[in-house]
Amino acid sequence: MADSKRGYRLCGDNIDKIVRARYMRKEKRNSSLHYFHSYAVQNRIDTSTLSEVAPDHASSTKLDVATTIIPSHSDDAALKSNIAILISRVNVEYLDYFKLTFDGVVNWHIKHQYYKEMSSKSVVVSILVYNVLVSMLMHTF
Repeated sequence: MADSKRGYRLCGDNIDKIVRARYMRKEKRNSSLHYFHSYAVQNRIDTSTLSEVAPDHASSTKLDVATTIIPSHSDDAALKSNIAILISRVNVEYLDYFKLTFDGVVNWHIKHQYYKEMSSKSVVVSILVYNVLVSMLMHTF
């Protein structure tokens, strides 16, 4: 698929650090550093065809809403299959008997519609790390 169709997601995380002065003085005090790490991750699948409009449940009957929320028999079967895979992973990873006996048999990836695309490594684009001065922010708002 063309990279231009996939788009990017903006991600971010706060990074806070306190630097304590060994000996406090008037000119040498504790300092509190606040950074915001931001980056973009390229979507692995094309989401441009998905609707951004929330479904209108006001016009739906309670039965219609209930049937879309309550899992069907096929949903139950898929859930049981996925839970069995997760339990087998935990058993093989943490219990020695299962690790020795079933290590080569465990399914480490749950197959789904976008399995191939999600198996690839994420394309991460670094944006910047911003130094956020709290006192400046307080005066601007």
